[in-house]
Amino acid sequence: MRLLFVSLAIGFALLAGMIAVRSAGSGSRGPTVDILTAAADLHPGDRLDAQRLRWSAWPITALTEAHIQRPTPAAPLTDWQDWVALARLTAGEPVYRAKIDRPEGGTLAAMLSKDSRAVTIAVNDVGGVGGFALPCDRVDVLFTPHETRGPTATSQVLVRDLRVLAINQVIAADGASLGGTVRTATLEVREDQARDLVQAGVRGTLALSLRPVGAIDPPPPPPAPVPPPDPPVAAPPPGPETPEKTIAVFRGLTKESVRITP
Repeated sequence: MRLLFVSLAIGFALLAGMIAVRSAGSGSRGPTVDILTAAADLHPGDRLDAQRLRWSAWPITALTEAHIQRPTPAAPLTDWQDWVALARLTAGEPVYRAKIDRPEGGTLAAMLSKDSRAVTIAVNDVGGVGGFALPCDRVDVLFTPHETRGPTATSQVLVRDLRVLAINQVIAADGASLGGTVRTATLEVREDQARDLVQAGVRGTLALSLRPVGAIDPPPPPPAPVPPPDPPVAAPPPGPETPEKTIAVFRGLTKESVRITP
């Protein structure tokens, strides 16, 4: 009899476990929608096509406005043909609208923000960080004037924290060295920085200084205190008034009064 009760208890426990597992499994799936995801690794500047994109099921509870939802069950991937990746995407990652764009011009123009410009500067293999500066890296630009060549050459940081858009004519890179001699670097700059870089390229040589990921420049030193103005010089006090004397002068029968100041 005791064995029967033990067997029934074990059976009920197994049944309760199976029901709990099924309930958890059905609850974890939930309703889903199809969103646009990357079918392969994408780099900035890569053009999108049906081989690099796919529709993937996504929990509707985790859906945000940033996701690209499939408009209809039969919507093809051709709607995103020739769009350009603006940032790096890994296979399986959701493709957010902010990370792709439809270029109205070239691929490079699609990678620029509205208030930025692209400028290309000439560098050599050494000035290009030995070929290890890749697109999307952050660099500082060093300037060396022509008149300070040789052992007395002095360099200064001309512009800090610029994004590399392309090395030579390669826009995207897979993380490996591009190889060959680096001759040009295309950087994302402001309009005034583009002017400064072009003028500096005429007056001297430019080189790149690779920045570590997440580097933050120290804040500039506070301006020197302005000395207070000198106090105004007071005018000397007026001296005591000198009394005037009047004498009478007779010229014949005519009398005149004459004032005399000592």
